[in-house]
Amino acid sequence: MSALPGALRLPVVCGAAEARAVLVRRLPGAAASATAVVHPYWWVRAGVRRTGLRRAGRGAGAGAGAGGGDPLGEIVDVLVDVYSGKGFIAAFEPHGEPVEEAEFVAALERTPIPEDDAVEVARNLLRTRVQRRWKLGMGYRVEIAEPVRGVLKPNWLVSGRDRTHAVQMLVDGLDGTHFVISAQAL
Repeated sequence: MSALPGALRLPVVCGAAEARAVLVRRLPGAAASATAVVHPYWWVRAGVRRTGLRRAGRGAGAGAGAGGGDPLGEIVDVLVDVYSGKGFIAAFEPHGEPVEEAEFVAALERTPIPEDDAVEVARNLLRTRVQRRWKLGMGYRVEIAEPVRGVLKPNWLVSGRDRTHAVQMLVDGLDGTHFVISAQAL
């Protein structure tokens, strides 16, 4: 893994009390506890620009606007899971507290996908997005705008139990979405 140009820890939006409340809503009367955990992502920032209409036999970029690209292009932030390699277009520009490379590396539980693979995932995701949004025959270019950075996304590991069940959930620290990791009848 190459040196990271300033990894970030995203701020917690959904706090511990809210995370415990998620479990209690699903298992009324349960005693619940929440432990903060982070999940590492690669942050790839890319520019997408239209290059003009494609014309048969002339390749991408031929036609109107082929010279300078489209000033109406956009910058898109893509977060790529360091383990699964699945990419997500972020609806926000990641910001937060800077962390040292050592802290980002310490959050890794196993070997992450290489940063180059994360860039390719981001490019492919953006190509798919462009092909769905822009007109047929429109040429485009995807350019990586900044070096790849590490991002630590906050989550909560919530455990709870009542008289009949023991449940463990993962609650997203950004939006409160959740999924059950395990549920056992006692």
